Amino acid sequence: MRDKVEKANWRTRMNALLDDLSKQNAGLLFTIDEITPKLNELVQLVSTYQLFVREGRKVALLMAGLPHNTSALLKDKSVSFLRRAQTIALGRIADFEIEKALKDTFAHSSRSISEKTITEAVEVIDGFPFMMQLVGFRVWEEGVGDS
Repeated sequence: MRDKVEKANWRTRMNALLDDLSKQNAGLLFTIDEITPKLNELVQLVSTYQLFVREGRKVALLMAGLPHNTSALLKDKSVSFLRRAQTIALGRIADFEIEKALKDTFAHSSRSISEKTITEAVEVIDGFPFMMQLVGFRVWEEGVGDS
C-alpha cells in the first residue's frame, strides 16, 4: 500500500496524509512564502486546497507575498475563491518592535549584537517588514555584533 501512495499524484498523497492526520484529530497548515503567481505548482496547490476545504478537511493556508504578486495570483481564474479569503496587509512596523525583535533574537542565541548595530539596523529597516527580514538575515549571517 505504501508503494502505491508514494507513486501516486500529489493530491492522492495529500489525501493519504490528511487521512492519517484526521485519525489523530489533527490537520495540516500549508505555508507559502513569496507568492510567485506564474508558478504552475502554486496554482495547483491553491486549487487542490480549495477541494480539501470543500471536502471538510482540516486544512489551513497561509501565504505571503509582495502586493503585485498577490494581485496577480488573485486575478487567476482557477483560484478565484481566494478573493474571499482573509487578507492582511502589513503596514509599517514600529521601531521599538524591530529593536525588541532583534534583541530577543540575539538574546536567545549564542550570538551577541551591539547597541550601535541595533540602532543602525532599525534606521535602515525604517519599518518595512521586508527590510526587517532582509537586514535581520544579513546581520545574523555576517555575525555583526560586539566582537
